[in-house]
Amino acid sequence: MEAHEGHGAYMQDVADQELPHYFALGPELTRPSRGLSVWLPLHLHGVARFRETLDSMLDLAQWTAQEIQATKRVELACVPELSVVAFRSSEGDEVSRQILEYLNASGEVHVSSTTINGRFVVRLAFLSQRTTRETAVRAVELVAEAVAV
Repeated sequence: MEAHEGHGAYMQDVADQELPHYFALGPELTRPSRGLSVWLPLHLHGVARFRETLDSMLDLAQWTAQEIQATKRVELACVPELSVVAFRSSEGDEVSRQILEYLNASGEVHVSSTTINGRFVVRLAFLSQRTTRETAVRAVELVAEAVAV
């Protein structure tokens, strides 16, 4: 097939060269439409609803960080940024990995991990608008259970 340049592209094997190459006239359908997935919810729910949800997630992260910091044998890896709380066992990487496994095995929360300054860290990220205070409370309880095991 010939190279297609903008809207002036025509199909190569068509007798009537006035018939445009429709591929060149429409949106790229092989890639996700990322703009639409942001625009539509903003249009339907409004910016205020998104602000409220973000504020709620930031509050949950701050509350969780305070509770994690008060938990014995656990320390914050860094001051929470946005809605992510990073913490680790004060007993080292192996126990931190056990905390991660315990939380994920519970099926009640899902956490991820990262490395900060060469140390293994567990990450709690509050991202979903469906996350409630009860979920955060349960996550803190699970952390306390994990270090007690």
